[in-house]
Amino acid sequence: MPSSVCPRLQFCAPQSKLQETVPSAPHTQRIRLAVFDSRVPDLDVLLAGLQVGVRPFVLAGDKDGVTQISEVLQLLPIHEMEIVAPGFRGGIHLGSTALTLGNLTQYEHQLRGWFGEVDSPELSLLASNVAGGEVGNEFITQLTAITGATVRASTQRIGQGQWLTATAKTFKPLVLNTYSATI
Repeated sequence: MPSSVCPRLQFCAPQSKLQETVPSAPHTQRIRLAVFDSRVPDLDVLLAGLQVGVRPFVLAGDKDGVTQISEVLQLLPIHEMEIVAPGFRGGIHLGSTALTLGNLTQYEHQLRGWFGEVDSPELSLLASNVAGGEVGNEFITQLTAITGATVRASTQRIGQGQWLTATAKTFKPLVLNTYSATI
């Protein structure tokens, strides 16, 4: 799915139009953002299956994904974020880069700003195997420390009926039960 304007979806505009598409929201309301890497299989199915009130954002494949997410979060403070992207032990693909245990310190300043002053932020990584093995466990531990969020991730595959529990807040049950790809 291209990162150009997506009908019916907020946050699917190119970076230059992002400011215009971000609706204001009261800071007392818990805001949920679903960020998608453009390489996610059957992306259109997942976008169509979002729960009401979840705000989607599709990363441009040719730009640094951590930077794209940071730019969105400067415009819209959020409480809960779900990142849906291809994963591997100890890392996740985001746009043109991969966020890994090896480069967390490079992105530390941006990651610390993701949730700002929000109370009890939550970050779910819907990416296969991210928390797998020692490297995955350390990646999640460090990401938690840097962002200040409760971070959820899987040691196994994601998709084909296997999801994190928190995913039910983001996607309709029909999508979770019928999505046939793995992420």
